[in-house]
Amino acid sequence: MTIKGGKDIGLRPGMELYVISANHELQSVQITEVKELTSAGIVTEIGAESPGPSVGLKLSTLPRWAPHPPNKEAAAKNATGGR
Repeated sequence: MTIKGGKDIGLRPGMELYVISANHELQSVQITEVKELTSAGIVTEIGAESPGPSVGLKLSTLPRWAPHPPNKEAAAKNATGGR
């Protein structure tokens, strides 16, 4: 699959990105090639090659089961006591 983003966003060959999906499928993308603005990768689903991704997938460096850091807006709101 082709990914919009490459060296410009810090991707490197061998990185694993996780698919964020509402249906909770376990998919990831193993980065195989990185150019300045695009990357290429292989999609896997629970360790087996997937038939193919859909356009518009959201990817993360953290798997969905890992604790995610709070977003900046929530952190700022908590720091100001909700104001």
